[in-house]
Amino acid sequence: MKIVVNTGVLLHDNSEYYRNFLNEVLEIIINRNREHEFIILTEDADIKKFLFSSNVTKVIRRNTLRNSLLVKIWYDIKLPYILKKYKADLFVSFDEFCSLTTRRPQCVLLNDLSLLSYSSPGSRPHLFFYKHFLHRMIQRADVLVCWSDFKKKDLMLRYSAKEKKFCVVYPAAQEIFQPLNEAAKEEVRKNYCDEKSYFIYAGTIQQRNDLLNLLKAFSVFKKRQQSNWKLVLAGNRSQYSKKFMDDLRSYKYRSDVVMATDEKQDDAARLIGSAYALICVAYADGSVFPILQALRCQVPIVAADTSAAREIAGDAALYANPADPDNMADQMMVLYKDESLRTTLIEKGKTAGSRYSLDKSAELLWRCICRTCADYKPPDMI
Repeated sequence: MKIVVNTGVLLHDNSEYYRNFLNEVLEIIINRNREHEFIILTEDADIKKFLFSSNVTKVIRRNTLRNSLLVKIWYDIKLPYILKKYKADLFVSFDEFCSLTTRRPQCVLLNDLSLLSYSSPGSRPHLFFYKHFLHRMIQRADVLVCWSDFKKKDLMLRYSAKEKKFCVVYPAAQEIFQPLNEAAKEEVRKNYCDEKSYFIYAGTIQQRNDLLNLLKAFSVFKKRQQSNWKLVLAGNRSQYSKKFMDDLRSYKYRSDVVMATDEKQDDAARLIGSAYALICVAYADGSVFPILQALRCQVPIVAADTSAAREIAGDAALYANPADPDNMADQMMVLYKDESLRTTLIEKGKTAGSRYSLDKSAELLWRCICRTCADYKPPDMI
């Protein structure tokens, strides 16, 4: 098969974890299926080493995602030309869009659709186009890939879509996320937190209020427990708005908040692996990636009480309402006081985490891709 893959989201998606996951999974798929040709549409010739594989052809494209009109022109006019030029058997889109004009089979990955429910006023013009286009795209695409069964059912209900269109491929954390011994944890605490224990927040930031409520919850925790514990904010610095940073400067417990942003992947993995618990209280779909990372690191979790988070972690996590700082603080204090519960969550997390791996995700995604092209039947799963 000749498979055209649009990888634009690997540069522009706000979730670093999602980009890393797709990079790893795409590399596995390409290396395992060298009898097929992959035409990679990218804006960066050096985006990933697999672009230099013998079964890969690079095609440089311009960034159109910032302009709604350019998105439509590219997908409905330019993309069909590219598919025809390379005699593609199918098209795989990582950008949550597909062409409404080509007849070739299309497989579309749907990442973070929380924008449909949570948006800022400045995003409304783009959101209007996105909602309109998404409805038509769901009807046109041959296969739609979701990262949770909950999201699949939500989209089926919202857009009256048929179940046979959907595939569920559970995401996974990179293998770099592993449990640490006590000596390694002590070193991380010394380097970042003055040897103090800490909670860590790592996740996609959909709304500024997610973080403000977390700070309020941490204030409640500090007041009630009178502890010297820290709160580490990790992730990409570009996600933290100037307004939030201004609010942080006047925060009462600012000296106990550690900004560990833009860390290398090794350091990010060590930060999560050394935390007393992960606090992942964001509504965004992409927030499941830190949960998966914490499961691999055998670190307890306080997660947003969402269907996606519960589907991933099950009873291996505590859940809190992201809009209720007192509720979040209560769960933080439960972990602080109850070592037995913390140990139980870690043991349950080992079982939950074993269900997810990059190999499993790659195998399932490849079968979704093959399903898009009815003429090709993949070998049985190993």
